[in-house]
Amino acid sequence: MVGTILLVTATASGNLEFNRYGLLIIAATICYGLNLNLIKHHIPDLGALTITGVSLFLVAPPALAYLLLATPFASQVSQPELWFPLSAILLLGIVGTAMALIIFNTVVKLTDTTFTSSVTYLIPIVALILGILDGEPFFVQQGIGLAAILSGVWIANRRKRQPVNFQR
Repeated sequence: MVGTILLVTATASGNLEFNRYGLLIIAATICYGLNLNLIKHHIPDLGALTITGVSLFLVAPPALAYLLLATPFASQVSQPELWFPLSAILLLGIVGTAMALIIFNTVVKLTDTTFTSSVTYLIPIVALILGILDGEPFFVQQGIGLAAILSGVWIANRRKRQPVNFQR
């Protein structure tokens, strides 16, 4: 919890103030937990490909409505210089998102929810590394927050050793 508070209060200026967008990360974390438990315990008979297909099918209409109604996409799609970036985004969405979801849902099916959820802790680490490589500032508070979260995860997930019983 300390790590989460440190990250939610970190700003680009390095000051300590509440960042309301950090609440989106907390909401995403709650959704990950719900997703894992729903897949593992409520729909164990469905395959990873089916779960991925249905979830992307359900999210497509609102995403498409937002794309067409709330962005200048429809007026700009006819410009030839935008076709390559659009195809790159489509490829990234199809290959990156769909394949990652299929793999993730397969891991959920094969392992327990605790192990599967530990995979999601790699996402912020990769995002942090990519941000640094892209020239984004990195503050000590963010590093301490990340270390605190990973330490908490390690403490929560470590297995207790069973005492050796020498009596028969």
